[in-house]
Amino acid sequence: MKKKKEVIDNISLLYELSLGIGSSLNLEENCACFIDKLILKTNSIRASVWLRNNVFNQDDFFNYLLVYSNPFDPSESIMIYKEDFWDLGLLQLDTISSSSNYCFLPPTKHPIEVNDKQYVIFNLRENGFIRICFPKNIEKSVLIPKLNALKDIIDKFAISLKGCIAHSRALHETQRRRLIEKEFITSNEKYESVVRSIREGLIITDLNGYIVFVNDTMCQLCGFRREEIIKTQGYKLIIPEGHWADYQQKLINRKVGQSEKYEFPIKHKDGRILWASISATPHLNSDRVIIGSLALIADITDKKAIQQEILDGQKRLQLILDTSLDAIITIDEDSFVTGWNQSAELIFGYAEEEVLGQPLHNLIIPTQMIPNHLSGMSHYMESWIDPVLNQRIELTAIRKSGEEFPVELSISPIKIQNKYFFSAFLRDITQRKKSEDALIKAKQDAEKARNVERQFLAHMSHEIRTPMNAVIGMTYLLQQSKLSSEQLEYVEALKFSADSLMALISDILDLSKIEAGELELESRSFSLHQLLNSLKKTYQFRVQEKNISVEINIDDHIQNQIIGDASRVNQILGNLLSNASKFTSDGYIGINALFVELPDKKYWIKFQVYDTGIGISKENLDLIFGSFKQATIDTHREFGGTGLGLSIVKQLVELQGGTISVESTLGEGTMFEVLLPFIDSGLANSEENQNLTQYNYASDKLKKLTVLIAEDNLINQKLIGSILTQWEVSFDLTKDGIEAVEFSKKKLYDLIFMDINMPKMNGYEAVLAIKKDSSNPNYKTPIITLTAAALYKERERMFKAGVADFITKPFSPQLLQQTIISCLDETAPPFPSKKKAPISSPIIDTQLFDISYLEKFSQGNPQFIVEMLQLFLEQNPKQIQELKKELHQKNWAKVQDIAHQMKSTLGALGMFQQQQIAKKIESEVQDENLIAAQILALVQELQQTCEMTYPLLEQELDIPKS
Repeated sequence: MKKKKEVIDNISLLYELSLGIGSSLNLEENCACFIDKLILKTNSIRASVWLRNNVFNQDDFFNYLLVYSNPFDPSESIMIYKEDFWDLGLLQLDTISSSSNYCFLPPTKHPIEVNDKQYVIFNLRENGFIRICFPKNIEKSVLIPKLNALKDIIDKFAISLKGCIAHSRALHETQRRRLIEKEFITSNEKYESVVRSIREGLIITDLNGYIVFVNDTMCQLCGFRREEIIKTQGYKLIIPEGHWADYQQKLINRKVGQSEKYEFPIKHKDGRILWASISATPHLNSDRVIIGSLALIADITDKKAIQQEILDGQKRLQLILDTSLDAIITIDEDSFVTGWNQSAELIFGYAEEEVLGQPLHNLIIPTQMIPNHLSGMSHYMESWIDPVLNQRIELTAIRKSGEEFPVELSISPIKIQNKYFFSAFLRDITQRKKSEDALIKAKQDAEKARNVERQFLAHMSHEIRTPMNAVIGMTYLLQQSKLSSEQLEYVEALKFSADSLMALISDILDLSKIEAGELELESRSFSLHQLLNSLKKTYQFRVQEKNISVEINIDDHIQNQIIGDASRVNQILGNLLSNASKFTSDGYIGINALFVELPDKKYWIKFQVYDTGIGISKENLDLIFGSFKQATIDTHREFGGTGLGLSIVKQLVELQGGTISVESTLGEGTMFEVLLPFIDSGLANSEENQNLTQYNYASDKLKKLTVLIAEDNLINQKLIGSILTQWEVSFDLTKDGIEAVEFSKKKLYDLIFMDINMPKMNGYEAVLAIKKDSSNPNYKTPIITLTAAALYKERERMFKAGVADFITKPFSPQLLQQTIISCLDETAPPFPSKKKAPISSPIIDTQLFDISYLEKFSQGNPQFIVEMLQLFLEQNPKQIQELKKELHQKNWAKVQDIAHQMKSTLGALGMFQQQQIAKKIESEVQDENLIAAQILALVQELQQTCEMTYPLLEQELDIPKS
């Protein structure tokens, strides 16, 4: 009876459960209906349905998804992962036999499940499983019959799930298809928009190369309309025929699924060949089957042209590098070689493959220079500053053979992709250095030869001039005596020859100095009217026996005195006028002086020296300015001369910044035009006549003055003292600065003369000592400084110290007098403004001694002249010996002091040639790179020229030779 009841209960259970199967095609509703009834009818605690993920179109056959659970626990995971199978006992799922369809599981580690429960899982065929939880106190003898009864109904439930799953999939597929359709419509619109807007051309072809689609950009690119190329094998239209085979190979590449990007020529409809960048890829259908080719095409014709230009430029650059005579080497910022041209291979002996990637300092830099190279590279990379870069420098390099040799180097940095490189241009200057050394030696030899020539000319000048003075003097005496006509003719011939020889000597000396660059120009104010009138008088006398008149014409615009070298202007015009008189036997000779206004601020005067003489042929005009050149050979025979005159004239003109030209007609005459620059002195020519009045006024003003003279040079003391004595000026003499300061403290003077260079205390220090001492009675006394140096900085320093004026030695009595008056009396008649004229430098006269300067200075006082010359003959040999002694001991300061003293003395005596040598010694000693041998040579030259002067002075003093 009991068994029958169990059967009835089971039938009732199955019936009730069967009502819950298939109640809905909705998967979740179907599961809920069945599980809820299952729990109710089986007295189970909990039941849940789990389906494989692949049921929901996911490629996942291992993980399970929770579809329904009763009761639902929100803390329970809705997914069972395969790594949890062991813990959940699901590994037994595959072992459930088709007969049993279920199995018992041990308690799991799931957080809501505890040990007082027992679990059973039923297989839902291939789709998943049901997990049922029963109380643990139910005996299995009672539970197993129920489970066996559930097998069939759960299997039916599994079948019903298949319908639900199919329905769910159908709904999902419908939704997916609608979504795809919507996305397709949207993407198709986007696709068409993209295709229309892309800048590249787009071509889609089938497997045989027939075009199925082309966009507007591609049509514009190739020049064809869309209908002209659609459904055609387009490559035959837009690919040059010579490239068809290459293109067909690329179509084959598409068929096998290969994508590629390449550059290819395309042909425009008008025949032009363009270059295109093509990105081609296989065209796939929805089943991912290749149905053709898709290509994006960009016009790169301009880019290709630029690339070709760059390539051509690189080729040209490489050609330059390969053909350059200089080694061109490139290194990176770590000093590794990255470039090495063919000349580098020839110069250094390394092949390119030997050096690339090697440190440069291990190849061509001498060992002793490597530290400098590395530190220079490091310094530049830190500071971006290197004095060597972009400069030409000379240094030593080393060949592969180990030979060191000189190179000229220039380095330039360049930055490429944030990395620095350095290109070096190196030139082997071995031969140039040899040539330079040879040139230096040749120059030294030439200088020695020039010195020998100079000494020879100086000796010869002295040796010839001395007897020639006697010849000329005796000739003059003979002319004054009673002579027969034949004897007078002989004497006149003798005089002509003597004058010609003297002129020749002067010309040779002038030419020698000009060529040696030793001819100095003076810059003094002078009257052009007086100079030209003097020339006129001279040549009127010379041509009085000819039928010639002498003319002088001066532009009315030339009113003032001008500043320039009067002696050289006189020499230029005199030489030209001499030629004019020589080659003119009848008519006239003359000079026109014309003012010329030019854009610069100089005062230009054009001199035209003309004659009505024999003239010069056109072919000989270019010859006359050469040294020892005359118009014809017969010219010398008939008229004499050496041909030096015009050469010297031309060089003197150019030395002054002027020009000379000539126009001539053979048989009619010649005109030379000389254009010279001067400075307007601002002093009218009429003002010359004021000098006498001014001098007389000055003489009266200077009487009874008391003057202090601070001068260490005995000759200069006597010069100044002699002049002041003539003016009835009383004076005290001191020989150094200390003595001068002491004298100034004891007595009030009207004026103080202060030499700058003196022993113990120099003039600058003495002036400061007087001017800064307000208790000194001469605190406000005018001080006039005396110096042989006319440097601007020296003048400025003295003026700041408080001096009243400045006189440069040698000076004339008139300048001395003018300076004194300007310092003492503001009411004196105006003297010619000396401020407008630059400081003068004495002319280096070709003679060793010009007594006229001393005569002018002493106003012709013979006793004073004798005293000065005797003093020089006595002191000069001692000074020379002292100079040589200090030079031997290399006491350069003392050498400078002695040279300075001698410079002043020599200038005062009119020995300008010797003065320039002393001046050069003084200058050379101050040079930081002085060479003792050069100074010794100058001292020897000074001694020789001074000793050559002794006979001349003895002759003036009428001292018999011992």
